[in-house]
Amino acid sequence: MTIPPPYEATAEAADDARRFRAIDVLKDGTRVTLRAVTAEDRERIVRAFNCLERETIYARFFAFKESLTNAELDLIAGFDFVDDVMLVATIGEGEHETIIGAGSYNARYAPDRRRVAEVAFVVEEDYQGLGIARRLLEHLACIARESGVTQFDAEVLARNRPMLSVFHSSGLPMRQRLDGSTVHVSLDLTSRGDGAAIDSAAAATRT
Repeated sequence: MTIPPPYEATAEAADDARRFRAIDVLKDGTRVTLRAVTAEDRERIVRAFNCLERETIYARFFAFKESLTNAELDLIAGFDFVDDVMLVATIGEGEHETIIGAGSYNARYAPDRRRVAEVAFVVEEDYQGLGIARRLLEHLACIARESGVTQFDAEVLARNRPMLSVFHSSGLPMRQRLDGSTVHVSLDLTSRGDGAAIDSAAAATRT
């Protein structure tokens, strides 16, 4: 087997990801902005976390947390948009802008030197089931491909059927393995499937 060389993400790809911004309309007609997270989002992230219910927090972090630590907030603020990428879904504008969802990935090299990434999502309860996670996944997949990522991996609670449904309906080839109460999910980004049109749409909405 030929092992591919390590991928070097271009500065242009990182800049494009850092400037990502798209406008979308949810199933209920709510207008949302999907954009790259910035260092200025620190307080918005804290407020968004504080609005989450305990079960939503557990589904995302696999633990009950009362708050995000300063280290976690600093890590988010320092995302380089090469190995670490986060997109947020927001409503409102200016000082009234509120984060209602987020999706992120952390990329690394697998033993065969492919770039793979761990992906995770969280959506505020009042906006779950409206397509936010699916839209975030589509845009993250587009950004990841531009950075040479070939696979998304995720750890999902077996009882978290809505999140598993998002992965199943992504149009990406999917493998899953049950390990106790956790499902290990892998999505193949090299086969664009039903998401091919999304890449073009996402690229057109970057500013």
